[in-house]
Amino acid sequence: AHASSATHHHLHDERSTAEGPVAGADDDAMGFPIPTAQLVSEHELHLARFAEATVSKMLAFADALAAGNTWRRPMEKLSRLMDMYISISSVSGTLMPSLEQEARRLATSAEMESLFGKTEAAFSTTGSNLAKAIWRMAKDAEALTPVLIGMDSWVSFPQNEEIHESTRLIVDYARLFWGFRDELDRPDDVLYNSGNCDTEDQPQDFINLIVQMINNFGQQLEKKSESFSDNCLRYMFLLNNSYFIQDQFLAPTGYSVAPKISLKYEQYRENYIRESWERVLYCLHDKMPLWFPKHSSELARFKSELQKTCRHQKLWKVPNPKLRKSLREVIIDKVINGYKRYMENHPDQEKCSSDQQDMEDMVNELFEG
Repeated sequence: AHASSATHHHLHDERSTAEGPVAGADDDAMGFPIPTAQLVSEHELHLARFAEATVSKMLAFADALAAGNTWRRPMEKLSRLMDMYISISSVSGTLMPSLEQEARRLATSAEMESLFGKTEAAFSTTGSNLAKAIWRMAKDAEALTPVLIGMDSWVSFPQNEEIHESTRLIVDYARLFWGFRDELDRPDDVLYNSGNCDTEDQPQDFINLIVQMINNFGQQLEKKSESFSDNCLRYMFLLNNSYFIQDQFLAPTGYSVAPKISLKYEQYRENYIRESWERVLYCLHDKMPLWFPKHSSELARFKSELQKTCRHQKLWKVPNPKLRKSLREVIIDKVINGYKRYMENHPDQEKCSSDQQDMEDMVNELFEG
């Protein structure tokens, strides 16, 4: 396209400087020199033929790409289709103005007019085919949120705190749509103005699509996590996965879509702290929990429950360093400082006290996996 456009501009410059016959120019059948302007027009017609033939072959490939069902991963196909769509738009924007200019100049040339019409129609049809293929895949629940229809990875759903592969998939889709949002959401685009595109296939807004996708997925995460037998583990799973979306997509995009997205990672963190660590601090209360022997002292109950909780969660992994650090700080502030306040209010228990630094070290060993 760039070569054809450059050649067209070169021929245009030659025509502009032509002033009658040029010595050494080709002769016609009668032996008279052919004016340079006439030669230029013939070359431009050859160039238009070449462009139409090349575009036809190129767009045939793009049409096959849009119609193909041989892709193993929907995201791979979506990415390729979007790249192709942008490339086709770029080629059209480079090539068609040159052809249109020559079609207008050579208004008496039926062939030139036909070549321009065929090339323009080919670009329009292919752009429409690509646009429809992209949008249909984008709104297809199987392509966007496989988990909503029972993705294989959910069938034997493991009860652990790790970031689920489907969470990573959703973030990849969100990034993909975000990266192409400007090209796919232009009001003047064939994605909107395709004459042969059904009304139900017309897009609304790729940003809204991202929002709906993530919100639906968040609901699905909560639903799947209900199968957890350990509530502490459940909230850690929800916290890790929702924070991953926050950290890997919302933060890098400047929180542009954050107000519309319902990620409850702060709520999950509060629930996790309540389920895991408030019960440890509760052991310092006057009323003994039912699971402890009646003769146990408050400090003994506290130490035992703290050690038990740390042992239970020591191998849990929080991959995000910022989240891991903040969780440890919250636990230390709530539990260790709570213990410190208890000791200040019960100086008679000093002989049974534990080293506060040892307890903090125990907490700081958590979440490394």
